[in-house]
Parts: sequence; structure tokens; C-alpha cells
Amino acid sequence: MNKNNRIFATLLFGLLSTLVSAKELQQEPMDMSGERLDAQACRVLVKEGTILPMSKLMKLADHKTTDHILDAFLIRSKTHYIYLIESVGVDGIVRTFYLDATTGERISVKP
Repeated sequence: MNKNNRIFATLLFGLLSTLVSAKELQQEPMDMSGERLDAQACRVLVKEGTILPMSKLMKLADHKTTDHILDAFLIRSKTHYIYLIESVGVDGIVRTFYLDATTGERISVKP
């Protein structure tokens, strides 16, 4: 598969994932605003088994995208723990991904 086909396939996968996530959000909206937690709070939550470690999510993401991570942090909303991840793609577009910190599932993507 040549480079252009790989880029197209990656973008198509991202688009399809976004559409699936948007459909799931319509069924049960999730509040993505909340308190940003520090590294110590994240370590405690990982140790308790409440959230997945960021390292595990990054390994999963490596298989799904060629984006480069710019920033990542954990948010505690009223009902969920959410990882907010900002990345830049090979196309130069910065995207913000919201992942459920307990399951690793993608909640939303904002280009």
C-alpha cells in the first residue's frame, strides 16, 4: 500500500470512527467539561483500577492513527473520567480527541 493510500485509509478510519461515536453520543450524551486532574490523582485512579493508564491507550492509538500527540490530560466530569488528547496529523490539522478513561473508547473528535 503506497503512502497516499495509507493516509486516505487513516483519514477514512478516523471519519468512520467519528460517525460511530457521534451516533453513540446521541443515545447517551456525556458531559466533557470538568476538573483537570494532576498526575498524582491519575496515578491513584490507575492504581485503584478506576481508569486505564495513558500508556495503554497510547499503545492502542498507535495501531489506529499516525497522528502525533501534542498534549494529554485527564478530566473528571460529574459522571465520567475523560482523557482529552490533542494531536496533529500528517495533514497538519490539530485534532482534539475525548476518550472514556475507564474503557478507552473514543467519545468524540473535534478537528
